[in-house]
Amino acid sequence: MVRGCQHVAFETCCWLNVAAQDLVGKDHDSAVVKSSCLVTATLENTIGSSSDLVMQMSCVSKYGCRSSSHCIYLFDAPLVLLNSVGCSKQWTVRLLMSKAEHDQRYVVAEECIKVMYTLFQSSWRDDAVRLDAKGGCFIEPEAVREIHHTGQFYNVPGPHICQPSPQRTPLLLQAGTSKAGKQFAAQHAEIVFVAAHKPALVAANIADIRDTARSFGRNPDHIKFLAMFCPIIGETEEVAVAKYNDYLQYASEEGFIALFGGWTGINMATYGDDEELAYVESALGARFVGSPTQVADEMQRWIGVADIDGFNLAYALFPGSFEDVAKLLVPVLQERGMLWENYAVPGGTYRENFYAMPGQKQPLDEHVASKY
Repeated sequence: MVRGCQHVAFETCCWLNVAAQDLVGKDHDSAVVKSSCLVTATLENTIGSSSDLVMQMSCVSKYGCRSSSHCIYLFDAPLVLLNSVGCSKQWTVRLLMSKAEHDQRYVVAEECIKVMYTLFQSSWRDDAVRLDAKGGCFIEPEAVREIHHTGQFYNVPGPHICQPSPQRTPLLLQAGTSKAGKQFAAQHAEIVFVAAHKPALVAANIADIRDTARSFGRNPDHIKFLAMFCPIIGETEEVAVAKYNDYLQYASEEGFIALFGGWTGINMATYGDDEELAYVESALGARFVGSPTQVADEMQRWIGVADIDGFNLAYALFPGSFEDVAKLLVPVLQERGMLWENYAVPGGTYRENFYAMPGQKQPLDEHVASKY
């Protein structure tokens, strides 16, 4: 939306957390699934077979399937990862976390992502795939190597069990602004999700991550930040307010308590209605009610105050909220030059379009993944 992040705002903003079984065997030509064909895994409370885990996870880099790999989502609390779809069989990767302390989870995540870098980046040479039908040779065995990783949490012999995608390491997305989360994001993330009710509340976290990124030799402007934002839009302010008031009649206090508790681990039912609450970080973002012009003004304010690069759009009503965005808001944003109108690299990979750099299929040279 700004600073060259032309393709992030409305492609990754609709990133879906869906079950692999809902994707297998179906065509997915929508922009939403194109930009996020990997889906998040079921997080477990016990550490299983790490070798099996990473071997299954390596399936995500299969390119040329009905849904190809474009991004990995790095979770705040437990970690990474993901379901893969479209391979010869359905893979559901179940990950893995013990009931460890919050920061300890990032220690586990650090080793896990380095294993993934090794599998994605260096297990297969570029010339490993022969595709020699006449000679009966699909892969040159000498060009595929085992990684022989033995670590504190994972023992992974390798090799990566399928050929790498053009991106090798998919685009890396992360959520989490705890101290450990910011350190992890500064080193690994290419996109970071942030959420707060006011832009000033996320500005400090964004500044911290950008500053820390410099210590890892990264250009801080190459990390893009998307703020959660729920617009309720009407042709006029009066229409938007009436729409919002209509939505309120369907609100459920008990439902909110259950949902908020599931997201944050905080049981709001233990607090009185008038009890003052200290600030806690949560997954809840900003809500704004207004006309398309008013919503665009507020989004510009967020960009200016918080130093964000785009928005992760939430919805009040599905699919109505997104239909309002497409019909009412997008023309205003494009008129202001805030939203792209075409791909920077038509036919290119997600990363090429993300950076608007033709040929930049793999991680930037400054990124830690490029060292593997």
